[in-house]
Amino acid sequence: MAQELQFHALEKRRSSVVAWLLTMVVVAAVLGAIAWGLTRVSASEDNARALKAAQAHLQEYQSSLDERDKLLKEAHEEGDLLKSPGQAMGLFYRAAPDATESGVVVAVPAQHAARFYLYGLVAPATTGEYRAVARVADGTRKVLGRILPDEVGDAFLLSRDVPDGTAAVELALVPPGRDGVQEGDVRISARYPTRPDERGVLMQQEPPPQARTGAKHR
Repeated sequence: MAQELQFHALEKRRSSVVAWLLTMVVVAAVLGAIAWGLTRVSASEDNARALKAAQAHLQEYQSSLDERDKLLKEAHEEGDLLKSPGQAMGLFYRAAPDATESGVVVAVPAQHAARFYLYGLVAPATTGEYRAVARVADGTRKVLGRILPDEVGDAFLLSRDVPDGTAAVELALVPPGRDGVQEGDVRISARYPTRPDERGVLMQQEPPPQARTGAKHR
């Protein structure tokens, strides 16, 4: 009878151990599943971040390509302008009695362009700043760009912003601190084609009354 009770006790203990082991296996499986799930979630987040970073790099690369294409196109267009003989050439004449500056301008009205070749720019920097100016027929002026002479007083400027109706282009010496160009600032001036049939060398011509009086400026 004692042996039978001992046998039943052993069987009961063995069943408890088996149940405990099964429970541990199940718990381990659940924990493994949770860990795997967390790993997958973390991997998905990492993949999402990597994808977003890759997309950002791709956009930056595309922007760089677009900017490069734009610069290449502009360089090509400027190269064509530099090679073009232009529609006409204007000779700069003296507008200020003491002007030492001189030069020529090659006009390309169809492309709103002008090429300035300037010489004898001797004004010191403290006197002011040289500027290329377009003067429309009504006397209105528009600054086309700054002129920076080299050490011997020569300068070049390519402008692609010459407005419609431009009758002349000018070189002005503007005092420091002033934005607008006034009549007294103009050093030399040259004609600009106003008609499609104006070609060749444009001879010197007296400026219109509006330009002499400086009625309008900007």
